Amino acid sequence: MSTILHTLRKSLQSSAFSSLLLSAIIICSSSYAAAADVTLAWDPNSEPDLDGYVVYWGTASRYYTFSADVGNNTTYTISGLAEGQTYYFTATAYDSDNNESGYSNEVVHTIPAQDTDADGIADADEINIYGTDPNLADTDADGIDDGAELSFWGNNWNQDIDGDGLINLLDPDSDNDGHLDGQDPDPADPNIPFIDTDGDGISDKDEIYIYGTDPNLADTDADGIDDGSELNLWSDDWNQDIDGDGLVNLLDPDSDNDGILDGNDPDPGTPNHKPQIPELLSPQNNDTNITLAPSLVTNGFSDPDINDYHAQTQWQVFRTSDDLCVFDITTDIFLTSIDVPILILEEGVSYYWRARFYDNQGMGSNWSQAFTFTTTVTGNDLNANGIPDDRETDDSVDLDGDGIADNMQTDLIKSLNTVEGGGQFGVSIRNATAADSIRAVDVVGLADIANTIKKPENMPLGLVCFKLLLKNPGDTVDIEIFFSNPAPDDARWVKYDSVNGWGDYSANITYGMDRKSVVVNLEDGGPGDADGTANGIIVDPAGLATDLGGGDGDDGAQEGCFIATAAYGSYVEGHVMVLRDFRDKILLSHAWGKAAVNFYYRHSPPVADFIAKHQNLKKVVRWGLLPVIGLGWVSLKIGLGLTIAILVLMSVLTITFAGVIYRRVFNRSASAYHLRHSRGKKLA
Repeated sequence: MSTILHTLRKSLQSSAFSSLLLSAIIICSSSYAAAADVTLAWDPNSEPDLDGYVVYWGTASRYYTFSADVGNNTTYTISGLAEGQTYYFTATAYDSDNNESGYSNEVVHTIPAQDTDADGIADADEINIYGTDPNLADTDADGIDDGAELSFWGNNWNQDIDGDGLINLLDPDSDNDGHLDGQDPDPADPNIPFIDTDGDGISDKDEIYIYGTDPNLADTDADGIDDGSELNLWSDDWNQDIDGDGLVNLLDPDSDNDGILDGNDPDPGTPNHKPQIPELLSPQNNDTNITLAPSLVTNGFSDPDINDYHAQTQWQVFRTSDDLCVFDITTDIFLTSIDVPILILEEGVSYYWRARFYDNQGMGSNWSQAFTFTTTVTGNDLNANGIPDDRETDDSVDLDGDGIADNMQTDLIKSLNTVEGGGQFGVSIRNATAADSIRAVDVVGLADIANTIKKPENMPLGLVCFKLLLKNPGDTVDIEIFFSNPAPDDARWVKYDSVNGWGDYSANITYGMDRKSVVVNLEDGGPGDADGTANGIIVDPAGLATDLGGGDGDDGAQEGCFIATAAYGSYVEGHVMVLRDFRDKILLSHAWGKAAVNFYYRHSPPVADFIAKHQNLKKVVRWGLLPVIGLGWVSLKIGLGLTIAILVLMSVLTITFAGVIYRRVFNRSASAYHLRHSRGKKLA
């Protein structure tokens, strides 16, 4: 009997209850009933109107198919759980009015399949299927344990090849040749002598006449796995040629041609393997007081395939209380760190996040472990109307002109004072039939946004940010936004978020007759929705802008090669493409290279923006980039290691040559000096 204690803490999303601490004492039955008991325990809640608890469990995370109301008890035992099955447990509390809290932390446990004699067969299967003794590893005492014998016989384990009334699995001499099966080179054949010179499990005769392997070499193709094991691996496909190189799988040291010898390859039949599962670094599991726009950070990329590199990362954030996905973005720039855009997360709410990597061939890793975190409470909206308290408008503001002050009908329009320009804007859903409510509005000053790639020179009202709740996920909605002053004639409607950067969305708006309003067309999960998923929520940071930035108007500048793109004027220009390939195939395959690229992403945009505005400087930068482009081109052709070796050799030769020249010139100068000096003495 084994006892395992799991303890996790999670804040429940109901103001009626305090935190619930759920523990699980997992008690595995020692009987042969192939079942086990689990005892759950938790700390009692302190609310005076607490009426009881409900325990939930199932075989999938956050999908619970069973539940039990346990009253006011703080422990509960679940019986009859199947061995070998993984179960997920959680609990809730409820009050006398039947208000139920959110789920507690989730406890996960796999019921071990009991194998008393450690022969590789579960006790229950030994008793109920095979008839072997669960307390004896070698039931028939033939010198080979039951599990190995079962593997040898396969589907013939219950046959009786010698007709003595004992099935093969329980017969110590299955072919009745006088040799115990554990000492018999071929327990299934009493007539043909078994000679295996190299001890690889294949007879010399079969190696020569059937498989074409060398009977004197256990590992004919020197791939790190002996011929017998490799034959078992490939089974009926041993004589196929999955990579088309002319060698059958059994004789091919790299059967799938992925650069990994079969003996070191986790899956020799798959030419492209999954990348490693990301390790989440920040926020850590159960972190609290997390900012409302946190950075999600993972470890670096690793892949079994030596030619694969990190191409994309998918980031997801879920609301813990109902498992709603509030953020789902796949990026090819932000590979190990990404900033969640504003208004995605809400104050004092518990979320969990996860990530997965993709290699350059589109193969995705498994999802990482999910980490839970709780956001901070800022206290910036004490009246909870979705408008920051320091941005509230007074009774004189009626942007939609309906004769009622906007602050008196915040369910239909939320207006606020801007950061700059001394104006106001309001977001209205009065005629938006698909909208359910305006959850929140905010404004960000242009100076507070560090990303300068395509950044406008002027935004009269700043960046207008709002969060809408829709009646149905995936809906399209027309939202009207009112301004205190008419939009300038040259104004554009631009969007910005920390993932996608700046973009012009003027094609998605229609101005009002007086240019003091725009109707914005938005699609849940579409290009203008910063959360990236059709979840019934639209987060839209946008606003009026004049004097758009972006240098030459290069659309690809924000893709990562900032300085080179600014200098050459196009993200797909040949020199820029070389640098992009050098980044993706060389730098991002090394930890130091990833660090260099991340540093470059953080600090190069302002430099690139400055370069893009000065034509003469572009020429200078292009000349300056040529050595880097040359290094990248050579590295892509022959590899980084060999390139560095050649550079070191050239440097040594150059220094040596310079030293030789220096010594010759010095010696000649010294000789001439001594000669002149000697003549001078003679003349004197």
